[in-house]
Amino acid sequence: MYVETVPVKEMFQDQTVWEGEVEVFDIPESPEADRIYAWSHETDRVDEPRRTVTVLHIPPVTSAEMAVKA
Repeated sequence: MYVETVPVKEMFQDQTVWEGEVEVFDIPESPEADRIYAWSHETDRVDEPRRTVTVLHIPPVTSAEMAVKA
């Protein structure tokens, strides 16, 4: 079930390394985690121009920002 969209800006040494929106979903029937974070980004690959990333809400990942860092 959709929960929210969180804007995230990941910085490293005063440079933006990623900026976008992370979609947050509750997954109550999952035995591993009750929440998941998902986003997509462009790549330089011709065979995979866009990549989707999903990260489970399992400590230390406890927020959209931490999911991007992971």
